[in-house]
Amino acid sequence: MADTDTIIMRLASTSTYLPTECCANVVRMLCECCANVVRMLCECCANVVRMLCECCANVVRMLCEHV
Repeated sequence: MADTDTIIMRLASTSTYLPTECCANVVRMLCECCANVVRMLCECCANVVRMLCECCANVVRMLCEHV
């Protein structure tokens, strides 16, 4: 099972729609929530984060600019 940093690096390296730093911060926040609160240990998180990162430039631009 991949840890948070592994998922961050994997998503950041495959994302072409947003800055890596933004993606890493959003991924880290969601993975921490997922692992600690929902306790999916980032497996569910990886899918949610991938979708979020792919549409970050359009939907979460304001969030990313303030991360």
